[in-house]
Amino acid sequence: NSRHQQRPLVISNRAGRNQARRVSPNQLFPIASLQKLVTGLTIMSLVNHHQLQLRTTLSEYYPTIPNGNQITVQQLMMHHSGLRDVKSQPSHVLKSERARLKFGLSSFQSTGDFSWKYADADFIMLAAIIRHVSHQSYAHYVMTHVMKPAHVRTFKAAPQLRARELP
Repeated sequence: NSRHQQRPLVISNRAGRNQARRVSPNQLFPIASLQKLVTGLTIMSLVNHHQLQLRTTLSEYYPTIPNGNQITVQQLMMHHSGLRDVKSQPSHVLKSERARLKFGLSSFQSTGDFSWKYADADFIMLAAIIRHVSHQSYAHYVMTHVMKPAHVRTFKAAPQLRARELP
């Protein structure tokens, strides 16, 4: 068996007593905030391929965002952008990546305070930058340049899932 064909071994998976809800190697499961890791790896893939620099400013892609000429990709990755979330959840499920991006671009304010402050807006902006730089959807670029090289076969956004696919 080659290294890439081996299945991961689940050492301990105590998600509860319900066997049907336990994570197995062949099912999808929500990664929640681990999406930030995926986005960070994707940004670094663009940096490593000389398509983006960590010092690139947000204003290069979104010139109308206040303080965008002072906010770098690196600051977005480190939550030092000065962006603050103002809306936490959309009123309905956003089915497309474009709809999620549109909501994200309307759900923050730029404060000019560059001290550390957690904000989903930082990673929403990074996903938007990935779309701009790659000229592909975020999901497609992530799948082809991060997930496939890591031998991950399936990567789906929550709205792409059917109810029976959810753990």
